[in-house]
Formats: sequence, C-alpha cells, structure tokens
Amino acid sequence: MKRIGLIGVCFGMILLLTGCGTKKLECSMSQESMGYQMNLTFDSEDMLDTGVMRQTFKLAEDEEDTLEEGVQYLKERFENNDEFEGFEIQVTDNGKNEVYVDIAFDASEVSDIMGEELDESATYDSIREELEDSGYVCE
Repeated sequence: MKRIGLIGVCFGMILLLTGCGTKKLECSMSQESMGYQMNLTFDSEDMLDTGVMRQTFKLAEDEEDTLEEGVQYLKERFENNDEFEGFEIQVTDNGKNEVYVDIAFDASEVSDIMGEELDESATYDSIREELEDSGYVCE
C-alpha cells in the first residue's frame, strides 16, 4: 500500500512540475520588413492565461545608420506611453539592422488595462483560428 501512495505522490509531482493542463500556442507571420511572433499560454480550461508578442522591424541597408533613431522612436512610442500602461514592453535591437518590440501580458490584467472583460471566446481554438485567418502560421 505504501508503494501505491509513493507512486501517486511521484505522479502528482511530475504533473505539477510539467505544467500539465496548460497549452501553448506559437504563431508567426512575416511581411516584407516586419515580422510578428506570438507565444500564448492557456490554462486548464483552455482560456487565455499569458502572452508574449514580438514585433521585428528589419531595416534596409540604406537605413541601418538610423538604427539608434528608430530604437529611440519606438521606445518613446511604446515604453514611455501611458496608452500601454499595464503591459510589459521592451524595445531592443541586434546592433545591426533589426529592432524588436516585446510586449508581455497577463490575461487576468487585460480587463483592467483595456477597460473591458475578456469574454468566453478567448479560448485556444478561437484565438488560433482568428490568428490563422489573419495570416499567422501556428504550430
């Protein structure tokens, strides 16, 4: 009987440590000089839990000398703007020709940030379908 209890405890710990019951959705889309990457997690009830979105701006060769200006512009646009208060936003670059805007959020705080509640349609399947209809490729 002790052996069954030990097996049960071990199985429970494995489930707890591996995040059983959560789903992940990774989607991306590329358009000329811009790229988009979404990494979303969903809880055990298939509702949106957290998300990280990355937008990549790729500069043409003749624009590479404006990288610093572009980074500064995007920092002012996103990081220092009250419109995006509540989101974790970071603007970085690769030092060459790409600028990245990373936006992280917790779905439980989206209603406070956006001023409206997430409805029951914020599920894995509905969000995946909406992203794919918008041109994203999801894995």
